[in-house]
Amino acid sequence: MNASIAALLISLILLAQGALGQSVEDGWKGIRPIVATKSEVQKAFGKPSVIDDNNYYGYRTEDAFIQVNYSTEPCKENRYGRGKFKIAIDTVLSYDVHFRKAVKLSDLNFDRSKYGKDTSGDLINSWTYFKVGGGLSITVGVMDDKNMEYVSTIHYGPSHAQAEKLECAEIK
Repeated sequence: MNASIAALLISLILLAQGALGQSVEDGWKGIRPIVATKSEVQKAFGKPSVIDDNNYYGYRTEDAFIQVNYSTEPCKENRYGRGKFKIAIDTVLSYDVHFRKAVKLSDLNFDRSKYGKDTSGDLINSWTYFKVGGGLSITVGVMDDKNMEYVSTIHYGPSHAQAEKLECAEIK
């Protein structure tokens, strides 16, 4: 094996380990609610492919469709509650990652002991793992005869503590 092929294989292995090794709590591709900005999202995912009637920004990638909710002017009334926090305009409030390809729950790096399981949903063979303290939920379902759990959506938002700390006392 020549040196360039060996280097390429090593790079691919390290890239795969990095993608699987990142904790789900670190945000999808490092995008964290209440911290990341619209420019950081666009750097990670490109220009939005759609901005819907409710002003959610949609980004299509090879792996997923990401739907982002951005903040508006702080402490100012907004139809969707986007101004209820003391944070800069165009900061990520929350977002959903809708997977376009099958992702096994076992491939995600997260500490299950920090999550509850909600099976009260309307869908058969579908449930949600939610982080105790809020901020993150993972909706999964069974898609094969081996009862393997596959991720359909990850929802990222502020934790209860973040929301309480940053919520405006008064809304104008």
